[in-house]
Amino acid sequence: MKIKDILLLYKFRVWTLLIFTGIFSYLIATKAGYEFKLDILIILFIAGSLAIWGNGALNNYFEVETDKLMLRTSKRPLVTNSINKNFALYSGITFIITGTILALVFINLLTAFFIILASIIYYIYTVFLKKRTSLNVIIGGFAGNCTAWGGWAAATGSFNLFAFLLGMLIYFWTNPHFWALAFKYREDYKRANLPMLTVIMDEKKSSRIIAISSLPLPLITALLGFVGNLSMYFLIFSFIMNLIFIFLAIWLYLNPTEKNSWILFKFSSPFLAIIYIAIYLDPSKIEFKF
Repeated sequence: MKIKDILLLYKFRVWTLLIFTGIFSYLIATKAGYEFKLDILIILFIAGSLAIWGNGALNNYFEVETDKLMLRTSKRPLVTNSINKNFALYSGITFIITGTILALVFINLLTAFFIILASIIYYIYTVFLKKRTSLNVIIGGFAGNCTAWGGWAAATGSFNLFAFLLGMLIYFWTNPHFWALAFKYREDYKRANLPMLTVIMDEKKSSRIIAISSLPLPLITALLGFVGNLSMYFLIFSFIMNLIFIFLAIWLYLNPTEKNSWILFKFSSPFLAIIYIAIYLDPSKIEFKF
């Protein structure tokens, strides 16, 4: 079993972003005045990582047949038989259960709830939605919210409007980000008979939806700044980031090519991490207005 295959099975690229948002949501909560506890942060990292890895393995397990049909996924370890399918199934289930139990025993019930909720939504997306409806990303995208909500809950044991907005930032980012990828690889999705939005619509219509779906992002970041009483530095910086994002999305609409969809996808990839870092590094202390 090669390291490359392990990284693909447990989707380490996805893990990097998701665990980042969970950890930084915890740190942002401490910036709001909640107590920083290193042991809780470490357990959050371990529990969250296990759950994310577990979901990655199960995604590989349930999608192996469609992965065989797509060039982008044809080198995944279950497709090439470099990792046994049962290993992926049982390790995935074990990781998710272990991560949930760790959060429940050593952190709190709310954090464990968000971990298991993310797993349930991702399972529904993978097994049922992805193959049946073009709304798959719109519904399945809520799984990503749970990383931010779980990180916040680990620090606070509670939930508020600011935490909700942290999660919704992930949700409204997911749609244009993933659809930009699906636009580039729409022939792959056609080959696998997956009804992605970029497959059932022509290039012009799908690029229009991508552009429209990016419009809530500046509103969510502005609301985060307002509700959390963040400084003008954050508002200006996030406005510039969102302006670039929307410009690239509109440019894709005006010029619907795979190259432009890839440019949007590559810019959007670090977008969340940059906004979360900007919130954490903002000179103002987070003070809730609601």
